[in-house]
Amino acid sequence: MAQGKAPMIAELNELIHDEHFMAFIQEKAWNYESRDDFLASSPPCGLDADTTWELVSFVRRMSGWPPVRSQMPRAGKALTPDLAFQTTPPSVEATISELAARCDEHSRLWEALEPLIRHRRIVSPLAEDLAAAVEREGLAISYETVRALILDTREPQGDDERIVANTAALLWEPCAPGTIPTADVLRDLHQAIVCGTDSFESASRAAAAAPPSSMPEAFVQRKVSFEELARVAGQESQWGVHPLPGIIMNAGILWNSRTVGPANAFLEVVLRRRALARIGLPVLACVPLSSLRLSWERGSAPELLEPFRYGEAFLVSEFGLDCTPYLIQMLAMMEHYVDKLEGEVRAIAAADAARREAVSRDARLSHRQKDLLSTLIADPDARVDVGAYRERFDCAVSTARDDLNRLVDLRYCSTAYQGKKQVFWLNEMS
Repeated sequence: MAQGKAPMIAELNELIHDEHFMAFIQEKAWNYESRDDFLASSPPCGLDADTTWELVSFVRRMSGWPPVRSQMPRAGKALTPDLAFQTTPPSVEATISELAARCDEHSRLWEALEPLIRHRRIVSPLAEDLAAAVEREGLAISYETVRALILDTREPQGDDERIVANTAALLWEPCAPGTIPTADVLRDLHQAIVCGTDSFESASRAAAAAPPSSMPEAFVQRKVSFEELARVAGQESQWGVHPLPGIIMNAGILWNSRTVGPANAFLEVVLRRRALARIGLPVLACVPLSSLRLSWERGSAPELLEPFRYGEAFLVSEFGLDCTPYLIQMLAMMEHYVDKLEGEVRAIAAADAARREAVSRDARLSHRQKDLLSTLIADPDARVDVGAYRERFDCAVSTARDDLNRLVDLRYCSTAYQGKKQVFWLNEMS
């Protein structure tokens, strides 16, 4: 050992055994604040703030994901010119564990939510997600139009509306458990999104404006191939022991990238929701994360914000870009929305109980009509026609038609013609 280095080694040894220094580093490593706020603090042992910032960043990187020796593909660096990483503070670990318990396919919440998955109040978050994708891609569609396409299944008019309808159709397709999409699958999904939109492929869309940030290059949109996206999707486990952080980070990378062709934000919605269903967290697939992220980006979700604006939730040091504040905020928004979903499920259950009680007490209704309404309350998406009603209750065609039209008159049901067939369905409770 060179003689000149001996005093330096001795000083370092003394420093790392100093209890005040150890307590300070431990506290700062798990409690995130902006670089400016950190530099305004007073480090112990006479250390300057800049050096201490790098020491804390070193400790975070050592406990972070992906592992230092892991070589992420280039697409994994889309958020930063250097290697991005995240740590798992105790608060993050607790949130992930709680979400996994509340939202998995065997949870009580999913047991209650699954039968309602096409209920208008549960489908509304899907409309919010696609409305965020519309804004991200610069499509000329209003929020009301998106809701009409999703909630009222209105026929799309024009290419921009077609892409929304195509994406919504993909979201209802079943996702095979454990299946990570290949580049060919991603390419096919993209083609399905833009199917029937001749002018959309060549349309010139303005890139989303980068948010204010100390690392503006982290938000420069660049093209990412389907092969790169497939490699990133296959490395969810690089971001932690649970795949949820990886899915959140990959969704952020895709949100801030450009694939071959347009419709990137729509592809992000499809892939994220499928990934969450794939790892057995179907409740989280009902959370409109794109919409929540866009609200944060615009500063319109103050009740949920950590002390970081969207563009500042990535901490820069010599050891890379620490994305933990970004992950903390995304998890907080997911947890908040799961609370909201639980409230919606309870409200729907209460409304259904009230409606069943009202039906049972309505002396204007026959036993056949009450029986049918009970079925429709249990399955609000069900449709019935005169023929099905006649067969179910073994009555005359004229009786079936009169019964169903009477339900329309009493405002229990609505009706419309599908081709030559008149169909009836349950009205929403006002």
